[in-house]
Amino acid sequence: MANEEFGLIYKFLNVKNQKCYIGQAVNLPRRKSNHITRLRRNVHTNPHLQSAFNKYGEDSFYFIVLEDGIPVAKLANREIFWVKFLEPEYNIAARGGIPMYGRKQTKEAIEKIGNASKGNKNTLGMKHSEETKAKMRISSPHRKHTDEFRTKIGQLKKGNKYTLGYKHSEESCRNMSQSMMGNKNSLGFKHTPETCINMSNAQSNRKAVKQIDSITNEVIRTWPGIAWAARETGVNRVVIIRVVNGKGHTAGGYKWEFA
Repeated sequence: MANEEFGLIYKFLNVKNQKCYIGQAVNLPRRKSNHITRLRRNVHTNPHLQSAFNKYGEDSFYFIVLEDGIPVAKLANREIFWVKFLEPEYNIAARGGIPMYGRKQTKEAIEKIGNASKGNKNTLGMKHSEETKAKMRISSPHRKHTDEFRTKIGQLKKGNKYTLGYKHSEESCRNMSQSMMGNKNSLGFKHTPETCINMSNAQSNRKAVKQIDSITNEVIRTWPGIAWAARETGVNRVVIIRVVNGKGHTAGGYKWEFA
């Protein structure tokens, strides 16, 4: 296609310790400028990269193109490939956008998680009471019960209106029919304008969205959806939705558009 855009995968290398950051760009000069400007101002969104920049200085970092001529639609997959292949130390996500994949918790964090789990009834090792065990045995769908046990279950269910095969009286049927009239979930129900807006916002979370530098207007990255972008960047999802719908200018210091 004549109008198809192409991008590249780059490595931002620290020559002092050979650690690096892997990223994608459509316009590398603008991407370089975006990184350097934010690092100089000490406001970069990547704390690992910012800390290294502050420690080793700007002259210790160089940009290297790893792969060029990639269609924009395939940039994310190629970034995932290079992140997996090189295992860059400065990337927050170990695999291009999966925040916790491959990240190792510190001993302090592990201790905090362990302490928080103490006393949690859902944790491993929790002993159920005899009453709870009995209820679990009854609810297990694949357990084979003895004839005696089946008889007990049958006795318990006698008179239960919710058991299989129960027939409602004619009066009950009429009451249920009346209660369905005007049911908001019934066929033909029309949603209010406010509800329609909320449904539209929910649907917009599934559309790909572009994160754009507010200064250079460079497309920093294309995210699979608003929820994904909000989780990875820390920007409030609701504010991003307002911007892409034309009700705001920036969110988290960036411009946002649907891809």
